[in-house]
Amino acid sequence: MAATRNVSIRQKLTGIILFTCAIAISLACTIFAAYDLVTFRREMSEDLETVARMTGSNSTAALEFRDAASARETLASLRAKPHIVEACLYGENGREFARYSRDAANAQFTAPPP
Repeated sequence: MAATRNVSIRQKLTGIILFTCAIAISLACTIFAAYDLVTFRREMSEDLETVARMTGSNSTAALEFRDAASARETLASLRAKPHIVEACLYGENGREFARYSRDAANAQFTAPPP
């Protein structure tokens, strides 16, 4: 308190206002960052669900006619989504029918059970 005795009221008020504004801006930035993170995750999840539904719809003929080449071609369209690294389709017996790997040289993907 002794250091602020020789400071004018104008400077004290300016300091208080600057401190309050800094706190408000920091709080607003934190809230915006949290909102963006939640929104990004939700949108990514919705995008992945949409891609999965489209891939499933486009794969029904290949599965019905047991055309593995067509199924691999359908899965190859996932290359347009850089965040999808591995994918597979299962046949009616629960076995892996077709597989997609973004990096064929590093294809050590073990398909999860259906």
